[in-house]
Amino acid sequence: MTLQLSAVLPRFARAVAALPRAPAAERQYRSATNMQRSIHLLRAVLAFALVVSCKTNDGATSKVLVPKGFDVSLLEILACPENLSTVRLATAAEVEAIRTRVAKGSVHYRDGRTPSSAFEGILIRADGRVGYTITGGVADMMPENGLALDPTVGPADPSKYRR
Repeated sequence: MTLQLSAVLPRFARAVAALPRAPAAERQYRSATNMQRSIHLLRAVLAFALVVSCKTNDGATSKVLVPKGFDVSLLEILACPENLSTVRLATAAEVEAIRTRVAKGSVHYRDGRTPSSAFEGILIRADGRVGYTITGGVADMMPENGLALDPTVGPADPSKYRR
C-alpha cells in the first residue's frame, strides 16, 4: 500500500500545484488574444482610412491612387529598403506631378538613370525624398531604382543606415 501511495502523491501534488496557475495562464492567453484582435482591427481601420483619403503637403485632401493589382495590406510590412522608414501610397495629384517632373527630366533614379513615366503608382518614403514606382501592381523596391524626388538625394547607400 505504501508503494502505491508514494507513486500517486507526486502526481496529485503536481496536479494540485497546477490548478491555481491555469486560470491565470488562461487570462493571459485571453488578454493576448484580445490585444492581437485589437491590433488587427486598428490596422484595418488605418488601412481603410489611408485608402479613403490622404493629406498632401499643401493641406488639401485628395484620393490616394491605389494601382490595380496592388495589395494595400502590404503597406503594413513594406519599408524603404535604404533606411527602413515607412512608405505610403502617393495621391493622384502627387503621381501626376511626378510624371510631369519625369517628362521634364528633373527626376531621376537614384543611380542617375532616367525613368519612364509608365508607372501606375508610387510609394513615397516617410521623409518624402524618395519614391518607389509601382507597375503591374508590383512595387519596385530596389534602392537604386528609387526615384530621387528631392534633388539633394544622392545615390542609394543602405549600409549608411545599418549597424
